[in-house]
Amino acid sequence: MAAKALRADFFVAPQHFANALDTPSPAAIALAQSLTFPSATTVEVCEDNWEPEDDAEQPDAIVIDSMPHNAFPTASRLSIYSSKVRASGRRLLTKMPAVKRIDFRESTEEQAVGVLQAVGGERELECFEAWWVTGVGEGGLTWGDMAEQLPTIERLDVRVEVPDDLGDGDAAGEFGIACVKRLVEERTHGDTIEGLEGRYDIEWGWKYSRQQLILKRLDT
Repeated sequence: MAAKALRADFFVAPQHFANALDTPSPAAIALAQSLTFPSATTVEVCEDNWEPEDDAEQPDAIVIDSMPHNAFPTASRLSIYSSKVRASGRRLLTKMPAVKRIDFRESTEEQAVGVLQAVGGERELECFEAWWVTGVGEGGLTWGDMAEQLPTIERLDVRVEVPDDLGDGDAAGEFGIACVKRLVEERTHGDTIEGLEGRYDIEWGWKYSRQQLILKRLDT
C-alpha cells in the first residue's frame, strides 16, 4: 500500500502513542524501518483535533527517525498544518531528499526559521509559504541575520501577524516594510536589488482595493 501511495498523511495526537514519545516500542521501530513511499509526491502532517494546554509538551514522533533516510525519495512538497506538529514535520523533512516546496501554517517566527534550518544552507527551495506567523518583534523579521544557514528560496510567501500594539494604521505599514527589508537585506545595495533591474523602494498603500506593501520602481 505504501509503495503505491501518491500522498502520505500523518495525523499526530498524544493519544495515538501507547508508549512515551521518546521511547517508541520495538514493534513501532520495526514498522518505521520497513516503510518507504517511492511514489508519494506530497507529505502532509497535521494535528488530529488536538487542543493542548498552553504549556503541554508538543507530540514529537521520534519513531520517524527510524524510517529510511530516503523514505520519500520523490516527494517534493511538505505541508505542516499546525505549529503543534512542527517537531514531527521537521523529522519527516529529513527523509525527503527531493523536497522543493514547504507550506507551514500557524507558526512562530522561530519555528518557521527552524524548519528552514532543517533544510540547510546548501539546498534550494522553489517555494516556502509561512502563513499566520506570530512572535515577530516590531523591528521585523530577523531571517536575514542567518541567511547562510537557510536554503536559497525562489518564491517566498510570508504572512505575518502585526503586533497588537501597532494597530492597523501607518505603524502597521511601517512594520510590514521593516519585515520585507530585513528579508531582502542580503540582496539589497541601497535602492537596488540583486536580480532586478532598476532602483526600487517599498511603500505602504492601496492597490487592488486593499492596503498592502508595494515594490515601487523609482527610475520609470
